Amino acid sequence: MRRVERYAAGLVRLSVGHRGLVCLLWLAVLLAGGAAAAANLGRLDQSFTASGQDGSRANAAITERYGSGAGVAPLVAVVTWPNGTGGRSAAAAARLESGLAAATEPGTRVLSYAGTGDGAFLSPDGRTTYALVYPRSGKPDLAGLSAVRAATERLRTGLRAALPEARVNVTGVLPLQEDSATERPGLLLQLANAACALGALLLLLRTFRPLLSLLPLLLAAVSSVAALVVVLALAGGMELSFVVVYLIPAAALALSVRRAATLVTAWRAELARGSD
Repeated sequence: MRRVERYAAGLVRLSVGHRGLVCLLWLAVLLAGGAAAAANLGRLDQSFTASGQDGSRANAAITERYGSGAGVAPLVAVVTWPNGTGGRSAAAAARLESGLAAATEPGTRVLSYAGTGDGAFLSPDGRTTYALVYPRSGKPDLAGLSAVRAATERLRTGLRAALPEARVNVTGVLPLQEDSATERPGLLLQLANAACALGALLLLLRTFRPLLSLLPLLLAAVSSVAALVVVLALAGGMELSFVVVYLIPAAALALSVRRAATLVTAWRAELARGSD
């Protein structure tokens, strides 16, 4: 314990004696480290899988057997025929099947009334039918999500071209998520976000002082960048998920508030002892 205290005291004397150098080092970590981290985030594992878990093994088995249908939710193509046309007719089923084949990549797994004859794919009046389309997205990762986006647009455009008289919609988990992300947040949510930000600011101002309240934010910024640089260095020899990019700043902010409180308390104690 005494050895640690001597090391800490020596580090303090070194830092106080070279304050300009310490500030330059922090600035270099913040700027150069931030640029390096931003340019190399692609080295992190972009997959959403939990390797070795039951779900991951099941997805691998499904992909091996069927070629698709694991890792990402299926797209749902909904077709409503005009009045007088029923989805149960052989002609409508054949047109739907050929339209789906033209609007999807070869080898895409498609389940519909046209291919199965299952009445569960039809509405009670027979006018509306839907198909489950499992895009060949490969590994469930960010590249896989891009493949699903492309498959969604191709399916929507191709079906509308093949069935011009029908009303065609394409939905699914990813299209719904993207629609929600592009919508402007409601007034209540905006007010809640503003209240949270104002509350955090008031807490910092109450704990520190107007100028000192910047200290935890500065510590969080430098700590986050330094931690990301270390993570990227480790990613060269092991698989690390990109999720850490979101976890590190939150952890750094929580630790930096406590660290800043310790620094400010020690600083005020030194002022009370008569230090300049």
